[in-house]
Amino acid sequence: MVCIIFVYNLYNYIQKIKKIIKYLLIGKVKVNHLIEGQTMNKEIIFFIEKDINGGYSAKATKFSIFTEGNSIKELKENIKDAIRCHFEKEEDIHGIIHLRIIREEIISYT
Repeated sequence: MVCIIFVYNLYNYIQKIKKIIKYLLIGKVKVNHLIEGQTMNKEIIFFIEKDINGGYSAKATKFSIFTEGNSIKELKENIKDAIRCHFEKEEDIHGIIHLRIIREEIISYT
């Protein structure tokens, strides 16, 4: 009985730690690359998660950009629209968009 309680508590702690790491990564990701000696090209990274109620949601790491879509294809179009709405000038829009799809899965050992 003690072993079961220990494993259950350990599982809960691991899940909490995973969430903390995920939110730390979302808030602290910085991506600036130098492309062939030209000016800095900033990339936008989005973390994509499947919603409980269906569809997908996306959150940018460095900008306050959030959007949703019923499918990945719709979400990609919504991301582009959200980026256009976020930046006032066309030349401020970043050319490279990274999509990082987060998938959570639970498996049984036995």
